[in-house]
Amino acid sequence: MAGFAPPPLASAGAHAAGGGPPSRSARGSPPPGLVGTLPKMGAVDEYFATLDEAARSAYERIRDVALAEVPGAEQGFSYGMAALKYEGKPLLGFRAAKEHLSVFPFSPAAVEAVKGRLESDWVSKGTIRFSSDHPLPDSVVVDLVRSRVAEIDRPRRPDH
Repeated sequence: MAGFAPPPLASAGAHAAGGGPPSRSARGSPPPGLVGTLPKMGAVDEYFATLDEAARSAYERIRDVALAEVPGAEQGFSYGMAALKYEGKPLLGFRAAKEHLSVFPFSPAAVEAVKGRLESDWVSKGTIRFSSDHPLPDSVVVDLVRSRVAEIDRPRRPDH
């Protein structure tokens, strides 16, 4: 059929019947019946999904150990990196580099508490570096998390 043209497509903001609100799927919401059935990914899980299998596995183990210590910890961002948070404060951050993996306990005191059990050239004031071939021992992760939680829970003196 020469000259036949399909009808114009409705824009994302227009209802297919000629106006009105967009459909639920056009607004980005899940269709009815799926609400609440999909697992919610957090910032940490999303970051881990971008890593290679070895790095992801090493970080997932650290996350799991930390969450066993602090089941109420939440995923979020702190200082531009994916992090677990406790009481709204950063607990443990994660960042992979080309040559190593790092965790950031956001506390020089927490690093100092485990420093003697780690290779000295892989530890700095606020960072602990490791590799998937030489992962952090679970006991170190537990002590890092416990130290940071104690620091967060410690009452602060009011400013005068």
